[in-house]
Amino acid sequence: MSRRRNLALWILNAVMRFAPVGAGEWVNAMSSEIDFIENDWAALSWALGGTRILFTRPGVQLGESGVVPWSVEDLARKVRRRTVFGYSLASSMTIAFGYFLYIASRPMQRAGCCLGIAAMLYTWAQLFSLRALRDGSVRDSSLHSPSYRIELQRQRDFYCGFRFWSRILIVVCGFVLFCVGGVVVHPDKVPAYALFAIFLLSMFYFAVWLNSRETRKYQDQIERLDRLSSQASNID
Repeated sequence: MSRRRNLALWILNAVMRFAPVGAGEWVNAMSSEIDFIENDWAALSWALGGTRILFTRPGVQLGESGVVPWSVEDLARKVRRRTVFGYSLASSMTIAFGYFLYIASRPMQRAGCCLGIAAMLYTWAQLFSLRALRDGSVRDSSLHSPSYRIELQRQRDFYCGFRFWSRILIVVCGFVLFCVGGVVVHPDKVPAYALFAIFLLSMFYFAVWLNSRETRKYQDQIERLDRLSSQASNID
């Protein structure tokens, strides 16, 4: 098997692993179709085209009842992806802050770096506490179980409220101290630090937007679960 074919299969396996909820049948069809593509370049192109499913949010329709809430397995997979990404990002940021701490020449800059490292360790602790569904009673529960709804609320709260804003506040304070300390040491580099600050503000704005979107997704699942439970109660 050629390298192009191997790469195509690796891409499809990655898509299958990280595909959003409700895309299972679509991804399986993509995987089956590639076996009938003889040209390796065409197979690679087919696999790359399948990655667009990672940026969509397909749903599973249930007649007039709307969209079925995430299953327990779907929720666990989603949180597992978030945990891996969060650990990777926090580890990278910790290394970056550690490097700047090593080269910092002012106490204010070093304090900012220490705050940044503390924020990343705090993020690690939050991710570890919400690494998801480790309790057997939650993993084995159904959609109608109270423990499932509680787990959805716990995961939703990671993206909003105290958990989110405490992380953001510590990181912002760390960057502010670092930039102010840099301006004190190098007043001739104010424009550079200003551009750096604008970039960071843009990143923080994106982080707020992204976390707000995830909050809405989890809240949407909670509301769908409530509607489904209400419909089941009415039938009974």
